[in-house]
Amino acid sequence: MFRFILIALALHFQVEMGHIAYYSQGVMESVVAVRQAGWTAGPLPADLPPVVGFVARPRCDEIGRLVWLLWDDGDLEGPFLVADCANQVEGHYTRMVRRGIVAEVDWNTVTRRGIRGLGPECNFAAVIGLREGRRD
Repeated sequence: MFRFILIALALHFQVEMGHIAYYSQGVMESVVAVRQAGWTAGPLPADLPPVVGFVARPRCDEIGRLVWLLWDDGDLEGPFLVADCANQVEGHYTRMVRRGIVAEVDWNTVTRRGIRGLGPECNFAAVIGLREGRRD
């Protein structure tokens, strides 16, 4: 059923499957504050849209976009605001891609979902966003 839903969603949305990692407590909130203050590339607005949480994605051009997570148990959760991205200079992008990590979530999502540990048997989901150029 999970794969059937993904195929149906892929017709209208950008869907990327893989593992979900997470930020330590308070880290994502600090990143959001720095981006809102405009102290880094990829700033976020002072007034954020209503979201259930924040994610980091491998590509920096996704900062500010909304995505949803379709967890392997069938729960569709979102929207999440893409608030951070992998640092290519320090090799984070390569590590995320090599490990099959499609997103890193904030600590509130970790506690809400009961996420424990990392590894190939844990935290599998699909990241769903609008296809490039779509705004509907």
